Amino acid sequence: MSNVLVVKLVTGEELLTETSIDANGDVTIKNALLVLPQGQDPQTKQIKFAIVPYISVVDEGTELTIKAQHVLYVGPPQEGVKQYHDKVFGNIMLPPKELVIAR
Repeated sequence: MSNVLVVKLVTGEELLTETSIDANGDVTIKNALLVLPQGQDPQTKQIKFAIVPYISVVDEGTELTIKAQHVLYVGPPQEGVKQYHDKVFGNIMLPPKELVIAR
């Protein structure tokens, strides 16, 4: 499982996590991080956020299943946010596309 996606729960929690979805729509997560909004930068108008471990009392790599009725949406994260997840959990990071030179 290495498909890193954003999962928004009905409780309002937004997770950045390795994700798989079964035929019933239930979402299995692994190596989840919780995204916490921290307000807006008054100068740049960009939203600031903190990223912290989600359910920090389970071992890293443990898979947890969330029933479909508890999930509002699942979608792709911004590339920089995904790279942060990969850095935290030691996944292989690829260089930014603009640095790849094809011959």
